Amino acid sequence: MVAVLLTLLVLLQFPADFGSVAHAAQKNEIRGTISVASNISQQDMQQYLDGFNKKHPGIEVKYQSYSDYDNEVSKQIQGGDYPDVLFVPGSVPGAFTTGKNCRFCLQSWILITLSLSMIRLDTPEEMRR
Repeated sequence: MVAVLLTLLVLLQFPADFGSVAHAAQKNEIRGTISVASNISQQDMQQYLDGFNKKHPGIEVKYQSYSDYDNEVSKQIQGGDYPDVLFVPGSVPGAFTTGKNCRFCLQSWILITLSLSMIRLDTPEEMRR
């Protein structure tokens, strides 16, 4: 769960290319919306969402938890309409590597993976458990 949360925090640091996040020129403040989905309950994720919202008040995080996560996300990916940030457990499941969105998903996954190695992780102490 810690890896998922750290990945979420890192991905939420990207102000461009995710959702409708945009820079507000006057204050150099980030504003917009980002959608996130995982199999972690809203209740368990809420403290992390609250911490992110406190640090980035201009960004609205639309969080969706699915009990049948693999099937729900697979349907969304196959339909071409899925959240900006997804939890990919262990390995890349079949929905990410097959079908009409295969090339896009793998390129995005590789880009995000490479980008993560270049970012300084600024994680609050309480999230480092």
